[in-house]
Amino acid sequence: MMLLQRTEQQSREAGTRRTKRRRVRPTSDAHKTKKQLISELTAMRRQFGELMTFQQETGQQMDQAQQRLEAFGRFVGEAAYDLRNSLTVIRCYSELLLDDRLY
Repeated sequence: MMLLQRTEQQSREAGTRRTKRRRVRPTSDAHKTKKQLISELTAMRRQFGELMTFQQETGQQMDQAQQRLEAFGRFVGEAAYDLRNSLTVIRCYSELLLDDRLY
């Protein structure tokens, strides 16, 4: 039975990483278990790297969401402050009109 295993090969000309598939033939049981273990550890390492990348991206998204929420909170606070000032002016003029102090 022929198995496919992914390996990473460094490209010297382009300076980039590319993935190449190669065929792995199982040999004796002792070598087979070592190769399987190495293959599993390599897969786990790759998955751990992907998980760390995902965690970093998620952390950045959470930071951006927190900044947006803080900016929105400041905006709402300023709007409430301005509205309160306007209502205070309206209330003061209403009290003056009711007291007939303007006429």
